[in-house]
Amino acid sequence: MLVNIAYYAVVPLDVLSTSGTIVAANFFDIAFGGQSKRAISVFVALSALGNVMSVIFSQGRIIQQLGRENILPFSRFFASQRPFDTPMVGLLEHLIVCIVTVLAPPPGDAYNFIMNLISYPLNIVNLFVGIGLLYLNVQAMRGKLAWHPPIKATIPVSIYFTLASAYLVVAPYLAPDADQSVYKSLPYYLHCVVAIGIFAFGALYWLVWAVILPKLGGYYLYSHPKLDEVDGFWRTEIIQVKNGEAPPDAVNDFHIQTEDELISGKKSNSSGSDVV
Repeated sequence: MLVNIAYYAVVPLDVLSTSGTIVAANFFDIAFGGQSKRAISVFVALSALGNVMSVIFSQGRIIQQLGRENILPFSRFFASQRPFDTPMVGLLEHLIVCIVTVLAPPPGDAYNFIMNLISYPLNIVNLFVGIGLLYLNVQAMRGKLAWHPPIKATIPVSIYFTLASAYLVVAPYLAPDADQSVYKSLPYYLHCVVAIGIFAFGALYWLVWAVILPKLGGYYLYSHPKLDEVDGFWRTEIIQVKNGEAPPDAVNDFHIQTEDELISGKKSNSSGSDVV
C-alpha cells in the first residue's frame, strides 16, 4: 500500500494513464533520473524472468505428480522421469499450452488475456480455500474437529480473505465502461468463461471416469501405491475391480516397509491401498 502511495505521490496521473512503460520505471525516472529508469527496468525484467522460471519448474512437477497419482489420462506417460531424469513430459505439456494461449488471442489482447487467465482461476481456488478455512475454524470452535496447526489463519483473516476472493471472482463479470474495457477486440468476460470451462471440463472428466463408467461397467476403482520398475518412483495404480469382488491378493498384501522393519526383517499388516 505504501509503495502505491509513493507511486501516486511522485508520478503524475496523466503519465500513469498514458505511459506504455511500467510504473516503477516512471517513478525512478522522475525521482532519480534517466539512468535509474534503465536500471530498474533491468531489475524488473530479471524479477519477471525469475517468476517465469519458477512457474515453469513448478508446473512441470505438478503435471508429473498428477500423472503419478493416476489422475490424468495416459498417467504413466506424464509421470515419466525420462529423458535426463526430469519432468520433461510435464514441461512439454506446459509449453504446448503456453504456445496455444499466446497464439490464439489477437495480438493486441494476448498479454492481458494470458494474465487474466492465470489470475482468475487462482481467485476461484482462493475462494474455496477461504471457505475451507472458515469451515475448519468453526468446526474447531465447536469441538467437532481437532485442528491445531502450528500456523493458523484466524476467523477475521479467513473472512477477509474469502470476501476479497469472492469479489475478485464476481467483479470481472460486471460490464466496464466503453473506454475501460479489459480488451480491445475480445469480450471483457472471456477469461472468466474460459477458466470456468476448464474447471467444468475437469469435473466432467472425473464424473465420467470415476462415477458414470464404473456404474455402467459394474466395477469400482481401487488404488494402491506401486513402484515403477523403469523410472524407480512410487506412483498410484488404479485398477478396476468388479462389484462384489475383493481386490487382488497382490494388492491387499502390498506394504511399504519402514526403516525399522527393513532392519529387523519384520513386516507389519498395514496397507497403503484405498477405494477411489
